[in-house]
Amino acid sequence: MLSLISWLENKENHAVFKQIKSNWKSGLDGQNTSVYTLLELDKFKTKLLHDSVGKLRKLQNLYRYAAIFLLLVVFGGVFLYFIEKRGEDTVFYNTIMAENGQISKALLPDSTVVWLNSGSSLRYSSQFGFSNRNIELSGQAYFDVTINKKLPFIVSCDEIKVKVLGTQFTAETYPGDQDINVVLVEGAVELTSGKSNKTFASLRPNEMVIYKKHNNQFAIKKVVAERYTAWREGGIHVYDQPLKDAVAKIQKRYNQTIVLEKKLEDYRVTFSIRNESFKDVMDLLLAIVPAKAHQEGEIVFLERN
Repeated sequence: MLSLISWLENKENHAVFKQIKSNWKSGLDGQNTSVYTLLELDKFKTKLLHDSVGKLRKLQNLYRYAAIFLLLVVFGGVFLYFIEKRGEDTVFYNTIMAENGQISKALLPDSTVVWLNSGSSLRYSSQFGFSNRNIELSGQAYFDVTINKKLPFIVSCDEIKVKVLGTQFTAETYPGDQDINVVLVEGAVELTSGKSNKTFASLRPNEMVIYKKHNNQFAIKKVVAERYTAWREGGIHVYDQPLKDAVAKIQKRYNQTIVLEKKLEDYRVTFSIRNESFKDVMDLLLAIVPAKAHQEGEIVFLERN
């Protein structure tokens, strides 16, 4: 039966089948055929028709399901393509911050360790560690950079960029400050212009660059790097600096507003502190500076004696 149905699916066999059926029927009509034989013949014809229609429906369903599956595959592929394409074009940014009066430590996606000083923040894109290692810094940060010779680590500090492959350094670029400071602990760094991307200087360990924002001039000097990185452990080292610069560091460290009388701004001081309370720091200043202090609300005033 199945062989006959398969044979009938070929349209070229339909004419042959009709001729055979016609001859067979004529032979039956010319004979004295029993009622039983005719009934069986009808059953056979009915079953043949039923099986043919059933197989046709199965084939139609199969083609229908195949078409649906094909559409799903096609649309699914197109959907994934646009999702992936959109993912490539869409860039997200992450920001890490240190609240005023706090020091934060973070691990970047490339395993670089960074410390952020009080009131500082850094920003990097979702492509960091894949197509770039670019950082935007506001404030002060210490970087222990994971080595990757194929993907340089670049820190944007306003007008300049610090480019390294893997090293330790600190950079300072607070909004409103006149200078950008970079101190190298170990390894090597290149300093480039933020606009032209041209290298204008490089640093060796225990060297510091002081870049003047107002005239784009810079100077490099020898320093003891530890004195400029102690802040990440809660310390402040001031060596023969104007009191206004020392007070600025104290304000950032303790999130405390200090108003300094102009006569005291250039008074030079040297001192070291580490995790002392704000009261202890003020007592230290009053011991080495010819000044007196009084507080009004949340503001501390320092005036010359």
